[in-house]
Order: sequence, then C-alpha cells, then structure tokens
Amino acid sequence: MAVVGSVVAAGLTSGVAQAEPEWSPAPTPRVDMKPCNDVILDFDSKIDARGGGSAARELECATIEVPMDYAVPDGRKIEFTFSRLRAADPEKRRGVLMTHQGGPGQGSITYPLELANRPIREAVREYDIVSFDYRGTGASTPLNCPPTSVPYPTVTGTQKVDFDAGFDWTSQANKALVECEPEYVRQITTPNIARDVDRVREALGEEQMAYYGVSYGTVVGMTYRAMFDDKVSRMWLDSILDPEFRDGSDYVSQDALSRASNRRLFAYLAQNQRFYNLGDTEESTRASVEKIVDDAESRYKSGDTVLMRNDILSLLLDQPAMAARSLLTLRDGQLPSKLIPVEGESNPLFSDDKIDSKLSGSNESYTPVFCALAEGGRDADDVWNRYMEWRAETPADNLVIERVPSSICAGWPFSTDRPDWSAAGKSSPLQIGAHRYESTTPYAGAEKARIILNGSLFTTNDARHSASIFTECGAKRISEFLQGSAPYDSECLAREES
Repeated sequence: MAVVGSVVAAGLTSGVAQAEPEWSPAPTPRVDMKPCNDVILDFDSKIDARGGGSAARELECATIEVPMDYAVPDGRKIEFTFSRLRAADPEKRRGVLMTHQGGPGQGSITYPLELANRPIREAVREYDIVSFDYRGTGASTPLNCPPTSVPYPTVTGTQKVDFDAGFDWTSQANKALVECEPEYVRQITTPNIARDVDRVREALGEEQMAYYGVSYGTVVGMTYRAMFDDKVSRMWLDSILDPEFRDGSDYVSQDALSRASNRRLFAYLAQNQRFYNLGDTEESTRASVEKIVDDAESRYKSGDTVLMRNDILSLLLDQPAMAARSLLTLRDGQLPSKLIPVEGESNPLFSDDKIDSKLSGSNESYTPVFCALAEGGRDADDVWNRYMEWRAETPADNLVIERVPSSICAGWPFSTDRPDWSAAGKSSPLQIGAHRYESTTPYAGAEKARIILNGSLFTTNDARHSASIFTECGAKRISEFLQGSAPYDSECLAREES
C-alpha cells in the first residue's frame, strides 16, 4: 500500500515556523552508562537477531534502584533498566528524548535503535534517545508469575452465557496472578512507572526531557506530564488512549468505529463503481455488501470451514481497497486469505483469545498496569448491566460487529491508580497523533484527550495504529515538532492508492 498525503492546518498558509535551535551539552550523568551487553545478558545476540543497524553498538544501558513502593521509600528496592543512544552530533544536541514503544507487557530497551532507523531519524538523532523496560518487564525486576494452564473458553456468541464464561476464567487467572506476588503486583502501576522515569531523568542529570510515545507509551507520557509537567520540554503521543476509559466497555468505541468504517467503505465503493460494480450510491453499495455478507454467512455455517458473521464483518474494518477486494472474493464463492484458517491455530479473527495472551506467557505485567489504569470491569453484574443499557439505546445494524463485553480486570482486587486529569499538569507543549479509523485506540479517545490534556490534535485519515511516523506528512510533522515548532491542530490527508 502506498500512502501519500498533505497537511491541512487551521490558520496556516505557509511553512511551519521553526524555533531557533537550543543546543544543550550533555550533563555529567550520575549513573555509569555501559555497553548494553555488559548490563543485559546476551544483548548483542538479541540485537543481531533483530537487525539493530549501524547504531546498535552505540546503545548504552544502565540499571538504577528505585523503591518498589514510593510510599515506603526505605522499603524493598527493585531494578529499573534503561538505554541511551547519544545524539549524533554532541555539538548539536537538544537534550534527552524519553521514549516508549507501547504494550503494556513488553520492554522498550531497543526502541532508540528503531527510531534511529525510521523516517524521523534526523530529528531524533538531535537528542539523546532514551528508553526503558518498565517494572515487571525485560531487564528490570521481572514479575515471576507462571501463566494459567487453563485454556480460555471458546466464546462464539454474544449472550450472557458467553460473557459469564469469559469473565469467570479471567477472574480466576487474575486471582492466581495476585496471589503469586501480591505486594509487587499492586505496585506495577503507570504512576509508579512515571516516578521511575523521573528517577532516570535525575540519574542523567537533566532538568527537562522531551517525550515520544506510542500506544501504551502514550499512557506513560500523559501520566508523567500530569505528575511532572515542569520536567517536560515537549511531548508527542501517537495513538493515545482515552484518559477516562473503562474496562469492559470497549464495545462503545468499537461500535462507533465499525459504523464509521462502513460509511467510508460504502462511499469508496460508490466512488469506484467502475472497478467494483457494487453500486453508485452509498445506499446501493450497502445493499450489495449486505447481500455478500448474508450469502457468505449461509455458505459457511457448516462444512470444513465454519465462520461466524462477526468473522466476515471484520473484513469491513480494513482499508477500503482491501475490504473491497475481500468482498469480491466472497462474492465469487472464495475465502479471502485473511479468513483462511492456519493449521494449528484457532480461527479466526473475532475472538477473545487476545485476553488469554495478555494474561499469560511473558505478559504477566499487562494486567496490573491495565487494571491500575482502568475504571470498572471488576464486577460482572455491573459490566453486563451497562452493556445491556447500551444495547437498548443503540440502534441495531446487521453490518456492525456485535460484541460481548470482555473484562480484563474481572475480580481485580485493587483500585484504580491514575491521575486526576482535572488537576493534572498540562502546560507543556503536547501534540497528539491520532488515526481516524484505527481500532486499537479509537479516534474518539484522542478527541477527548485533546480537551482533557490541553493538547493539539494531528489526525491521519487512516486505520493504522501508532503509525503517524510511517506517512510522509506524519513524519514531517513529528520532525518539525521535535525540532521546535509549536503544537497545532491539523490533518494528514493520507489516502490509500488502489
């Protein structure tokens, strides 16, 4: 897919004004930075396997001790490991750019190398790029809890029985996780991670830092800014999470996304009638799509390949050209590649097995972080009753995926720990990058974040997650911002080339 685009900004008629560079010599750190292979076991071999590029040998690492519980600063200590890729030219250094690539449930130690090989490389190499494995992950003190051995139940419908099966399984998995290491689990929260990050700033001898984060990295960023606003020089957050989101209610934003994606698809098909022959108005293309979906649902109700209606509807969330090709394949009696089962894997796309992966394997830290951030989701009756109220108020649409609510925080015993956004710091320059049709962090959350956090919104008209960096206009805007331009509202008119 080729992506082209241009930027439209309110009130701007020419190029973006750039501030004069303020070069900042590196202060003497208060921590001993070493080659990462001296700090992290087999680090070089891991980097070689991932293709670290020419900058890989320049990456330095260090480990500092931080309180496990900041309310008991003299109590148990844990290790917090971070990395640094120095600015390409020490004489033209802007300071530190703290970064995180997202998750939660994964480290970010090698992220500076990735950014140094992306389209924004020239801008980020004007900084010392720093990243970290947050508490519970990677080279920092791990959360050593075994995954549950009980498989996640098969959920094929959207009724109460399906909801109860998933909720009960998750509740038992959460109970086992908490019992494994209760004191540490309780302290794996985003505010504590933000405090750890500020200890890194102090260890590097910096007065302020810039910040670039994507996905869960946006949560770390907005929390750090809320708690340490005066320590932030500027911040870009891409694919930001709704600051006020609730667990067990993602069906609201996903329903809105599905309807918006459908409207985009119907308009695209009508505009390209000569290619697809599915109608020349949005109404007629909708009717054609509905017939294709209905026919496919009937065709795959039994036999070697069985598909649920939701599986078929998931195709409509793709970029319009890809969705159109899938629809034509279905119309011709064939299965689109996306719906062809892979031997040994469960089929297909619409399932809650993502919850299983987040609660097991190497991602034990996912749930403590998520549930410290999320309101709700703990009580089954509350989650289901909210869902039923929403269904009663929401018009039905048989081309919209119907979802049973899922609660990652089922039975979670600890309360939410996130900033009071109304009282949080919000004066440092904040640019939010958002993607109008993406499903992981829906666009509605970015619109709320813009207001709640007092930021500016850069919108890319695509469906990719954390991907402003991959469009020409997005990379240009990120670079301008990191090199000193002010935040402002604008839109990247990226379009998919069919």
